[in-house]
Amino acid sequence: MTEEIQVLIEAWNKLKNYIPAKDRLDAAVAYVNIIDEYGADEQDWREVFSSSSHLHQAYQEVFGELEEEDPYNEDENEDY
Repeated sequence: MTEEIQVLIEAWNKLKNYIPAKDRLDAAVAYVNIIDEYGADEQDWREVFSSSSHLHQAYQEVFGELEEEDPYNEDENEDY
Protein backbone atom coordinates (compact mmCIF):
# COMPACT_ATOMS: atom_id res chain seq x y z
CA MET A 1 0.00 0.00 0.00
CA THR A 2 1.26 3.45 -0.82
CA GLU A 3 2.00 5.89 1.94
CA GLU A 4 -0.60 8.32 0.57
CA ILE A 5 -3.35 5.69 0.76
CA GLN A 6 -2.30 4.81 4.31
CA VAL A 7 -2.53 8.47 5.32
CA LEU A 8 -5.99 8.76 3.72
CA ILE A 9 -7.21 5.69 5.62
CA GLU A 10 -5.88 7.06 8.90
CA ALA A 11 -7.47 10.45 8.22
CA TRP A 12 -10.86 8.86 7.45
CA ASN A 13 -10.74 6.80 10.64
CA LYS A 14 -10.19 9.98 12.67
CA LEU A 15 -12.60 12.25 10.77
CA LYS A 16 -15.58 9.90 10.52
CA ASN A 17 -16.29 10.33 14.23
CA TYR A 18 -17.12 13.99 13.55
CA ILE A 19 -19.58 13.17 10.75
CA PRO A 20 -23.17 12.52 11.82
CA ALA A 21 -24.12 8.87 11.25
CA LYS A 22 -26.83 9.82 8.74
CA ASP A 23 -24.24 11.64 6.58
CA ARG A 24 -21.39 9.12 6.75
CA LEU A 25 -22.25 7.23 3.56
CA ASP A 26 -22.36 10.46 1.55
CA ALA A 27 -19.07 11.55 3.10
CA ALA A 28 -17.57 8.11 2.42
CA VAL A 29 -18.61 8.31 -1.25
CA ALA A 30 -16.78 11.63 -1.56
CA TYR A 31 -13.79 10.12 0.24
CA VAL A 32 -13.74 7.07 -2.06
CA ASN A 33 -13.49 9.45 -5.01
CA ILE A 34 -10.51 11.15 -3.36
CA ILE A 35 -8.80 7.78 -2.81
CA ASP A 36 -9.49 6.86 -6.43
CA GLU A 37 -7.88 10.12 -7.59
CA TYR A 38 -4.71 9.02 -5.78
CA GLY A 39 -4.59 6.01 -8.07
CA ALA A 40 -5.44 3.25 -5.61
CA ASP A 41 -4.94 -0.22 -7.04
CA GLU A 42 -6.81 -3.39 -6.12
CA GLN A 43 -4.52 -4.16 -3.17
CA ASP A 44 -4.93 -0.62 -1.85
CA TRP A 45 -8.71 -0.98 -2.03
CA ARG A 46 -8.58 -4.26 -0.13
CA GLU A 47 -6.67 -2.47 2.64
CA VAL A 48 -9.24 0.33 2.61
CA PHE A 49 -12.08 -2.19 2.88
CA SER A 50 -10.44 -4.02 5.76
CA SER A 51 -10.16 -0.76 7.71
CA SER A 52 -13.62 0.71 7.07
CA SER A 53 -17.00 -0.78 6.29
CA HIS A 54 -18.25 2.72 5.40
CA LEU A 55 -15.61 3.09 2.69
CA HIS A 56 -16.31 -0.44 1.42
CA GLN A 57 -20.02 0.33 1.13
CA ALA A 58 -19.25 3.66 -0.56
CA TYR A 59 -16.94 1.93 -3.06
CA GLN A 60 -19.76 -0.45 -3.93
CA GLU A 61 -22.08 2.52 -4.49
CA VAL A 62 -19.59 4.25 -6.78
CA PHE A 63 -17.89 1.40 -8.63
CA GLY A 64 -19.72 -1.83 -7.78
CA GLU A 65 -17.97 -4.80 -6.20
CA LEU A 66 -14.31 -5.60 -6.88
CA GLU A 67 -14.20 -8.61 -9.16
CA GLU A 68 -12.54 -11.69 -7.78
CA GLU A 69 -10.51 -13.72 -10.22
CA ASP A 70 -11.76 -17.29 -10.05
CA PRO A 71 -9.40 -19.73 -11.78
CA TYR A 72 -12.26 -22.23 -12.00
CA ASN A 73 -14.80 -19.88 -13.59
CA GLU A 74 -15.73 -21.44 -16.91
CA ASP A 75 -16.65 -18.10 -18.46
CA GLU A 76 -13.15 -16.69 -17.86
CA ASN A 77 -11.29 -19.87 -18.84
CA GLU A 78 -12.97 -21.05 -22.00
CA ASP A 79 -9.79 -22.85 -23.15
CA TYR A 80 -10.29 -25.67 -20.65
